[in-house]
Amino acid sequence: MWVDIGNVKFIFLPLEWIGMNAMLVYVMAAEGIFAAFINGWYYDDTHNTLIYWIQKHIFIGVGIQEEWAFSSM
Repeated sequence: MWVDIGNVKFIFLPLEWIGMNAMLVYVMAAEGIFAAFINGWYYDDTHNTLIYWIQKHIFIGVGIQEEWAFSSM
C-alpha cells in the first residue's frame, strides 16, 4: 500500500515482471541463462563479476561445512 501512496511503484517493476513471468524466470534460472547473462558483465577483469562476488562473499565456507558434515558419517 505504501508503494501506491508514496508513488514509488517504478522501483518494484522488476519484481512485478518476475511475478508475471514466473515460469520463464524459473526455466531461465534452471538452464543457467541468468548466470551467463550476469557473468557477461565484469569490472576491470573477467574474474570481477557479480557471480564471483556472491560466491566469494556470501557462500564463504559452504563447501568446507558440507565436506565436514559428510566426512563424519
